[in-house]
Amino acid sequence: MGDFVRDLEARQRRGERFPIPLLLVYARQDPLVAPSNGERLQALLPGVELRWIEESSHFAHVDTPERVVE
Repeated sequence: MGDFVRDLEARQRRGERFPIPLLLVYARQDPLVAPSNGERLQALLPGVELRWIEESSHFAHVDTPERVVE
């Protein structure tokens, strides 16, 4: 993850966008990955949208698949 963040920071300094379309999907109640990680990644990825899935967990695709598909 550290290498990934360093790469994103370097891209940001060079004014480069992420090379593919990207949507960040995070659950606010994730016990495995802090929701702040989503906000941090969004800050490093200009133009990338962050969507929150409420009342779900790290396994949102299992817990609340209808919200993930939405």
